[in-house]
Amino acid sequence: MDDRKVIFGTVEAAEGNVMTTYKDCQDNVMAALETIRYAWNAVRDDDSPFDNTGNRFFGQHCTIIAYDWSDEPAYDFNFRWRDFTAEWYKYLGRGTRMSRNLSREEIIAMINECCADILDN
Repeated sequence: MDDRKVIFGTVEAAEGNVMTTYKDCQDNVMAALETIRYAWNAVRDDDSPFDNTGNRFFGQHCTIIAYDWSDEPAYDFNFRWRDFTAEWYKYLGRGTRMSRNLSREEIIAMINECCADILDN
């Protein structure tokens, strides 16, 4: 994306008029994202948006967008839950960054809400 710049390990991406600063993903947040991905793989037959598939998922609580190869991606994140976003290169786990730290309670809520979305859709 043309409106992104790397600054000492963080990436700032424009979301309209709001700038999101991405930082390296915490280990416990990465484990939570992996848990949600494993739930997808366990119960769904369609391509996982956590991989380089082009698939998109819009749930009640979360949005998951596969890596976008276009010159002007429609989304500047790969995962959104509440005000938290994460991005990665090609697939979850490769260069994964997050918009902010999450508390233990938020991680639990994110896993529960996103897995419920995956099961319900």
